[in-house]
Amino acid sequence: MEKMEAEAEEIYSRKASISVTETAEIGGTIAEWFEPAAAGASRSSGAGVVKGLKGTGDKGEAYNRAIEIFVEVAESANEMPLESTIAAVIVESEGGDEARVMPMSKTSVLDGGELIMTYLRDGNGEVRSAAFGPVKKASGGSYTARAVPKQAGGGGVILKPRYPWPDPGDSARAAVSAHPSYKANFEPDGLLRVSCGKEATVETVMKDIGKLEFKGTVKNARILTDMKAGAVTIFGKGVVFDKCNIRLGNDIRVVSAGPKEDFAIVEIAKEGMIARVRTTRKAADVIRILDRLGVDLKEIAQILKWASDSGVLNAGLLTAETGNVG
Repeated sequence: MEKMEAEAEEIYSRKASISVTETAEIGGTIAEWFEPAAAGASRSSGAGVVKGLKGTGDKGEAYNRAIEIFVEVAESANEMPLESTIAAVIVESEGGDEARVMPMSKTSVLDGGELIMTYLRDGNGEVRSAAFGPVKKASGGSYTARAVPKQAGGGGVILKPRYPWPDPGDSARAAVSAHPSYKANFEPDGLLRVSCGKEATVETVMKDIGKLEFKGTVKNARILTDMKAGAVTIFGKGVVFDKCNIRLGNDIRVVSAGPKEDFAIVEIAKEGMIARVRTTRKAADVIRILDRLGVDLKEIAQILKWASDSGVLNAGLLTAETGNVG
């Protein structure tokens, strides 16, 4: 059974439940599109070295291990520290302004020592904070040292696109730079660097600029699928299926043919028969028909992904729930 879209009411299983929007504009607030590239409030750790010890540091094999770490973490050194003057340590941070410092060797004592700048990474290998300075004795045989988030003032705050394509960059940069206290540069790797004062933090910067609105024009077509909101936004003009025959399981098929935006057929097994609805090759029309035939958004996203992977959909894919390119 084949129906034109306008005649197919009796074979639709529901009215539209997925919001489908087409736009050539990107816009919103800075907070909607960008987030801190590395926040401080996250568990992180790293291996470091405490120097300046007076005979209470590592000896023997423990000293050799400490020297190996020292070479890695010390940015510059005129000479190698002597045995018993340094100790290898494990440094851990929970995102606060203090990090826990623990000697690797049970025989080493860190009293009076100073932690060399140690970068602390999370489980994904991203630097979250740094710890350094004089160590102070704490309970349980451990010590503490000062810790600061990676993005604490001075060098500026780095923001990354919440959705990984750079189209919003120029417009977002202009919006931030219009603020009297900040300037921004959009870097080639897709990150937005916001200059700020030494006392600024990620929190204070985002409080100031997070609500700033910006608008821009799409340079590269993308389809953004928002699983939580049940919405599909098509950024860019003329996003269509090329000639294709895509099957999802045994029940759903999308066949696209014809010149330009001529026609596509959405086919679904329904009540012992095959129902076909003819529409255009526009991605928005195909998605709308799939929706009304009862295909859920997860399955629609799979169809779009296969089409994109096969090169028959002239747009990249993004998923709002994960922030990943499909």
